[in-house]
Amino acid sequence: MRILFVFSFFFLPLVLPAQRPEEILTQVILAQKKLQHLRCYTERHDTLVTGHIRSMQGWANISVDTTDPVFGFRFYAEQNDGNDVSLYDGQYSFHIDHRNKEFEKQSNRALLDAITGYPGGQLIWQDQVRVDTSTSTGFSLRSDDAFYYLRILLPDITRYQVSNRYKELTISKKTLLPVALRQHQETLGKVQDLNYKSSRMQVNEEGIAYDFSKERYPAGYKEAEQVQNKKQQLLLGKKLPEISLVGFDGTPLPPVDLNGKLILLDFWEVWCGPCVESMPRVQGLYEKYKVKGLEVFGIIHQTEHLHAAKKLLEKIKPGFRIVRGNDKMKNDFSLQAVPLYILADRNGVIVLVSEGYPENLEEMILRYL
Repeated sequence: MRILFVFSFFFLPLVLPAQRPEEILTQVILAQKKLQHLRCYTERHDTLVTGHIRSMQGWANISVDTTDPVFGFRFYAEQNDGNDVSLYDGQYSFHIDHRNKEFEKQSNRALLDAITGYPGGQLIWQDQVRVDTSTSTGFSLRSDDAFYYLRILLPDITRYQVSNRYKELTISKKTLLPVALRQHQETLGKVQDLNYKSSRMQVNEEGIAYDFSKERYPAGYKEAEQVQNKKQQLLLGKKLPEISLVGFDGTPLPPVDLNGKLILLDFWEVWCGPCVESMPRVQGLYEKYKVKGLEVFGIIHQTEHLHAAKKLLEKIKPGFRIVRGNDKMKNDFSLQAVPLYILADRNGVIVLVSEGYPENLEEMILRYL
């Protein structure tokens, strides 16, 4: 009897039930609710769908504000070279460029979250403070001696052939707070991974809270001018430059009679989410107004992504012509960012220039048809 007892006791830990993902998630949420202030050093390493690799690192100070509708917190984040700072104070967002002694300020609430795309702001990952499972389709869990690895499965975006989407949180067993995040998806056979890892974490310690009552930027700094936008706005009222109609294979396309036509140019790239998301809207306008004289050209420049673009176009079938751009077109239209929309009236005069989908596009089309 004694031997049997020792044997059973020795193996008892092996038959304890494993913790379920939902149980760990609940514990993480409870731990995050205790957060007031957080300071950490974050390293970010990304592999983009374009094949490009980028890395950045620096310090972030986060103060929880449960009433904030944008992030649920305020933050100050600085890249480790000291040149770039991004700041969100609950009302405005700022990007501060110490190199050129300039700043950008955003007050439009709909655009405030864009600050996480700026240097400094790219170090911020919201799941570190509030795990978002609102669109999850399932969970999986594994662990080692120090960490839980909670994978949150996300739905495919079948329209754009985006699959195998998930985010995986690395959770400290000691604090039950996330210390790393991997965001993964595959698009048209290409992988995108965004990886965040935070260390030297200080939680709710005295003196770590950023003082948001301080001046946002040093005295003497000037608000950055949108030089590129100014160049594009100079196109308004001028004749539309010549458009080279070249197919994906580099051969000229059959000529199109554009006399008396309203012409919309849609500059896009396959890796650009906003470009692809707005394409059905452009397609709808084309189908609606082509009989009245609207011509649309989708223009792509990055030839290394032509194969992926072909696969995407086979899926969504936009209906309007898709052509390859060239350096002359990039210069003529001061192309630095996509999506870019150019609308020319029936006389070939440019009447609209917009980086980003213009909500008044249909109104402008109707005005000039």
